[in-house]
Amino acid sequence: MSYTCLFDIKIIFGILFVPIYMMNIINEHYKKASVKLKNGSTVNDLYLQLYKFEKKEDYDACAGILKAIKEFSK
Repeated sequence: MSYTCLFDIKIIFGILFVPIYMMNIINEHYKKASVKLKNGSTVNDLYLQLYKFEKKEDYDACAGILKAIKEFSK
């Protein structure tokens, strides 16, 4: 049995399947944010950038940046 959700995410037997193009956008923003953190940007700088993307409703970019912040904060 398969169900389709918002943004073409499919649920098959309780497992979420996200289209590859969405994962590429998230990973692209994750890599950019990780490089910025390694080059000396502060977490606060990235939160400001996250806020800007959130206002634009670019939630894939937000997910990538948040992932980088969480990795860096470990």
